[in-house]
Amino acid sequence: MKHNRLPTRTYALLLAMLMSPAGCSTQINLLATPPGLMPQTTNPPPPKEKTPPAPPRPQRVPTDCRDLGEPAGPYQLAMFRLVNDYRERKNLSTLRYSRTLELAANRYAERMYREDFFSHNAPDGSVPGDRAVDAGYCDPIVGENIAYGMNKLGSAAEAMMNFMDSPHHDENMRLKRWRYAGIGFFKVKSRKGTEYWWVQLFGMDVPENAILPPPRNPKGKNRTAPGKQRGRSH
Repeated sequence: MKHNRLPTRTYALLLAMLMSPAGCSTQINLLATPPGLMPQTTNPPPPKEKTPPAPPRPQRVPTDCRDLGEPAGPYQLAMFRLVNDYRERKNLSTLRYSRTLELAANRYAERMYREDFFSHNAPDGSVPGDRAVDAGYCDPIVGENIAYGMNKLGSAAEAMMNFMDSPHHDENMRLKRWRYAGIGFFKVKSRKGTEYWWVQLFGMDVPENAILPPPRNPKGKNRTAPGKQRGRSH
């Protein structure tokens, strides 16, 4: 078998390249970039100036204790419209929306779930008027409808029918003295399904910039919370 052999000159040339001037062998980095082809480095871009944070939005300050305006959410809006449509069909005055009453109603809808009761009287003895005043409303004389459903009453129309089918709730929605309304709604998923809590809160006519009455002292602090009544209004 013949072997291709390099000429003697080639061996001498390679040997000369691998020897240092002192006669020691050195390693040649065959992967190194030739000096003329070194990538040119550029200066890093200057750091971006931080955008100053936007100033906080001014919080809405009610002009009076009624805080008239629009409902906070679609469930509240749908129920409010149904109540006014119903009163209009009964030749009654339509109601204005009070966000203060809505605050009291929303708080109570969630509270009934959190504390596991279903009643107009809270475990601490407070009644609807107390809760309205605590939310900032200027009159403790209010009317309240409440409803609860497990896997039902999930729409404003269902809850409204539930109120209309109950004589006391129906009468409450049709009282001529009411001028304002606030709707509370709370929805939560549990192991058994979805729970829906509704609160309608009605108020009489009050003057603009009315002075907030002092809060009432809750009574019956040791009262035992009643159990939930499934799918009922009260």
